[in-house]
Amino acid sequence: MQKSKNHPENLALKEKLRALKSADIDTIAHAIAAEETQKTDCTTCGKCCQTLQPPFTQKDIKRIETEHTSIIELLVLDPSNQQYYLKQSPCHFFHDNKCNIYNERPQACADYPHLHQPHFKYRINTTMDNYAVCPIVYYTIERLKVALGVC
Repeated sequence: MQKSKNHPENLALKEKLRALKSADIDTIAHAIAAEETQKTDCTTCGKCCQTLQPPFTQKDIKRIETEHTSIIELLVLDPSNQQYYLKQSPCHFFHDNKCNIYNERPQACADYPHLHQPHFKYRINTTMDNYAVCPIVYYTIERLKVALGVC
């Protein structure tokens, strides 16, 4: 992954998305993302676990605490949105490119990189924040540019 989120092609993609219908973009982007997800073994990467700090909801905390009773000590509350985040990166539960709480992981982790969600066009800035982090995002964006004739 070499291009930055501000690479001219990526900026051109953002412009192109503005002119297209959200539902049409979702159809294309979701299909590409599904293919890229199938081709990618996240355990060979783990960049998201090494660099990102996903939110932990109260429901996440309760689910994880059944196995890891001291989880609250690893988190800090953000008063602006009332969500908890890890105090530090990489994630405390990430070892040997594997999540030690995979079955109980936070919903934000389970949904990452969020490419399957609706309204791709309106989430492009957030998606581009993950462009240099996640190979699935990178290759989805690169293929989307080709599909939309941006490059």
